[in-house]
Amino acid sequence: MFSKKFATIVILLVCTSLTSLSLVTGACTMGQKEEIIRQCKFHIRRVSPILNVPRGSACCVEVRKVRDMRCIIKQIGHKEKKSYSRKRVAGLEKKCH
Repeated sequence: MFSKKFATIVILLVCTSLTSLSLVTGACTMGQKEEIIRQCKFHIRRVSPILNVPRGSACCVEVRKVRDMRCIIKQIGHKEKKSYSRKRVAGLEKKCH
C-alpha cells in the first residue's frame, strides 16, 4: 500500500517539475513562431515602416501567449532573417504587454 502511494507521488512530482520547467525556461514552439510571423508580419518586416501595434490586435494576442520572445527570435531561420527584423520581433514584447 505504501509503495503504491509513494510511486504515485513520485510520478506526480516528476510531471509537475517537467511542466514547471517549460514555464520557467520560456520554451516556445515552432507553431507559436509561425503564428507570430503570420499575425505580425506587417510590423516585423525589414522593409515596412515602423507601425504602432494595437494591443487588441491578433498580433498582440499571439505575442502575449509567449513567455519569452527571445525564444521566438532564436527559432527564426536564416531565410526568415532576410525578411524579418529580429529587433522588431523583440520590440513586440514591450508594445503588446
